[in-house]
Amino acid sequence: MDQFTANGRQGLGTGLIDLDTAVLKAALLRGYTYNAAHTFVSDITGAGGTLVSTSSALGGVSFADGVLDANDVTWTAVAAGAAIPAILLFQSSAVTGGADVAATAQRVIAILDGRFRFTVAATASSGAVAVTVDALQLGIANGAVASLISGTGPAAITLSSAANAGARSITVSALGSAASAEAVYEVGYSNSNLPITPNGGDITAAWNNGANRILRI
Repeated sequence: MDQFTANGRQGLGTGLIDLDTAVLKAALLRGYTYNAAHTFVSDITGAGGTLVSTSSALGGVSFADGVLDANDVTWTAVAAGAAIPAILLFQSSAVTGGADVAATAQRVIAILDGRFRFTVAATASSGAVAVTVDALQLGIANGAVASLISGTGPAAITLSSAANAGARSITVSALGSAASAEAVYEVGYSNSNLPITPNGGDITAAWNNGANRILRI
């Protein structure tokens, strides 16, 4: 779910999160199931999530035209263990910046797990092999399977050809049932390396260099 969390968006809208003034950090996250009600890092850990390793303050942060970017991040000597499926992005300081606040006040911004959502733009009939979509945030690999999140459509759609970021149509295996306009699907993007299994070495997050960078509102 490479997107702002529900309360991350709310925090941006109400001024409780400031992406280019507050201190932002990223943590390797394991064992967490998304809950839209969660607001703070303590909510994540209280629900079974483990912050395997946390970065120092992100450098080179910029937020312009609704796009968040920062320098790449390296977590050093991450202990060997089970696969890590996600990265937690959070505001570690007060909204005005400064020292870290308690986990009960550190605001969750986004969860990055190598997946993103797209919306069907026009109804596609049963048996269709092309689906019109809103412009894709990221590229999707040939053979990737997209799962229905909301709306009406097949439980899964399989791409039969790769789709580039920005594409407004995807080529798919024949749909088993009609997909309605506004149906939302979730899919892994083509250059994600998540999940990743730590082996005691360093792990680096090289943020996407496309137009959407880390995230776009």
